[in-house]
Amino acid sequence: MARLFGLYGSEPISFAIFIGIAFAAIIQLAILLGRRLSRFSQLIDEVNLLRMLAILTPEERVPAINVMAVKLNFPVLHDHFRRLARSLVEGNDIDIAGRAAKISDLLTWFVALGLQDESSESLLLLQASEYVQTVIEGSVSRTIALLEVASTLFMATIFGALAYALVQMLILITESCYI
Repeated sequence: MARLFGLYGSEPISFAIFIGIAFAAIIQLAILLGRRLSRFSQLIDEVNLLRMLAILTPEERVPAINVMAVKLNFPVLHDHFRRLARSLVEGNDIDIAGRAAKISDLLTWFVALGLQDESSESLLLLQASEYVQTVIEGSVSRTIALLEVASTLFMATIFGALAYALVQMLILITESCYI
């Protein structure tokens, strides 16, 4: 069996090492993509929160976070937003409330600015949601490029392994014919 797959001599060992390295690189890319893709849902929830807060009056913003923080509206961060609203209602500082709720510092900063904004429709919060939306779009394009590279590496590794196995089988067939 070892002879069939060419696991003898120095050349097959170097090929096996190369396959191992390529496999490790593909696994690393998959882990990176998984982390990046899970971040998209959080950013979308943040955009939706900022857009919601932008259309409310200042006195309605904190109670609205608490009321609207359900899984239907914010699938990923609904518990975090509810903790943020409850902490703010209890009188905690926005920084302490944001850290306790485990939301991003950027979102905490935008919410703090939105709570200080006295206008009925906060242009600042709308611009913040547009900024986060731009971050999402940039991240999506980088992720797609990364997926293209990962799929190319994976296909090249598979093709190389199959070509190598085919050559090794042909060598074995040729050697067996001359014995």
